[in-house]
Amino acid sequence: MKRSSILKLIGVIALIAFAVFISQRSELLSNLDAETITEWSSALGYWGPVLIVALMWLAVVASPIPSAPIAVASGMLYGHAWGTFYVAIGAELGAVTAFVIARYIARDAV
Repeated sequence: MKRSSILKLIGVIALIAFAVFISQRSELLSNLDAETITEWSSALGYWGPVLIVALMWLAVVASPIPSAPIAVASGMLYGHAWGTFYVAIGAELGAVTAFVIARYIARDAV
């Protein structure tokens, strides 16, 4: 097997695992509100911005997760400038991930 075929196979397996993970937890993630995200993020202390970036990344890659409550919670916790920065980083990572999935992993299907 070629190296590119192996990498595509690994990517497809990772994508399927990710889809199964999201589908099992979609009810929890689709009902997120700004207050819940604020509680989670403030409880994490210094790791709170990492949660905001990760949730925003997940919201861009997986459609059932709403991104507006994440942005509102980020603004409430970290202010306009830093909140926007964290949301923009997460959204950009999500966009790059979606591009890589479409371009290299699911090119034939897309």
